[in-house]
Amino acid sequence: MPKAIQRELDRARQARRDGNEGKVRVSARRAAGQAIQAYFIKEGNHFEALSALDYIAELAESDEISNQVREILSHLAQRVVKNAPEEDSYWPLEVDLIAETEMLIRELLG
Repeated sequence: MPKAIQRELDRARQARRDGNEGKVRVSARRAAGQAIQAYFIKEGNHFEALSALDYIAELAESDEISNQVREILSHLAQRVVKNAPEEDSYWPLEVDLIAETEMLIRELLG
């Protein structure tokens, strides 16, 4: 696994230990974005994106990915929700984005 991707996953794990799930999501997305970029290059698709979310969205539109990868990409793209202005924002899914990102990386990069 490329060092930059591993560093992001390490940051995500540290954020989880620190109780900062927002940072977990950001670091998991960054790791996924870097893996998707490497996958596109490997496949000869030199799509250039401004953010990890751009890479996630681009891959999600591909017909070449499995349903499992599509679901992981959907989770990575999920934004926080706020039901009312006076309420706190929350992330509506009960998934482990670190584990899912690791699955995505294995699927894309081997």
